[in-house]
Amino acid sequence: MDKQKLTEEMNSYNIPELEAICETQGECYSDEEMRMIVHILEQKRQERKNGVWKFNIRETVCCIIGLLFITAGLAIGIYMILSTKPDKRKTGKRTLLAVFISLMIRLFMSIGGFSI
Repeated sequence: MDKQKLTEEMNSYNIPELEAICETQGECYSDEEMRMIVHILEQKRQERKNGVWKFNIRETVCCIIGLLFITAGLAIGIYMILSTKPDKRKTGKRTLLAVFISLMIRLFMSIGGFSI
């Protein structure tokens, strides 16, 4: 597998998923690939330990659009979920989740919201 493609794919996984890959799928990867996976896992652990969070402005903007404008958010979410890049797919899923939440809030408010 291409190093860059493997790195992108492994960076899209969270720590428990990477640990599961190391434990159960070690024989599927070469020694060099396993070293890369373990290195990425250690980087993610170190980032979590240091409290470093990656702020993704594209993801934030897409989710806000999904919350405010249902049709636009739906279009953006579907477009991104059809992408081949894992980070774009994740953004698309989160945008569609924001659209769903927006729909539920609007439905709740249209039936009267809370009443005392």
